[in-house]
Amino acid sequence: MTIYKALNIKAFMNTLLKSDVFDKFELREININTFASFSINGKKYDDEETKYCLWEEIKPYAFEAIKGNRLPRLIKIVFSLDPGSVPGVNGASALFLNITYENGSINCITGISMKNFSLDRSAEYTFDAYIADFFSNNNISVSTQAY
Repeated sequence: MTIYKALNIKAFMNTLLKSDVFDKFELREININTFASFSINGKKYDDEETKYCLWEEIKPYAFEAIKGNRLPRLIKIVFSLDPGSVPGVNGASALFLNITYENGSINCITGISMKNFSLDRSAEYTFDAYIADFFSNNNISVSTQAY
């Protein structure tokens, strides 16, 4: 698990809401607290197996809830990636990127769900490096703190 703190909140939010950088992430859920509380579950209900909407499908609705004259009190987004999309990540059932805007700062926290218990953390380290490269390759300025 690594915590990435966005260094430029406006640029991060523009990238998140107005570009296609995060579009291929699956959305597990988003919670937005502005003048009211909005919650979107990313599950697709028309499939027999559990699938999730892509961010590009939900982003316009999230943008509408967020935009306005006042800053939101809280935004919490849970993204996931298919482990097969990240080379070198073996034994994982899901890869997570949690993005939280609160008290004027944005934190992005990585997480991984393993299929079986293991003390080997190489998949976690590989995913953390993948996300660090993702931020760097998309000019998203962050500071990091590993745990």
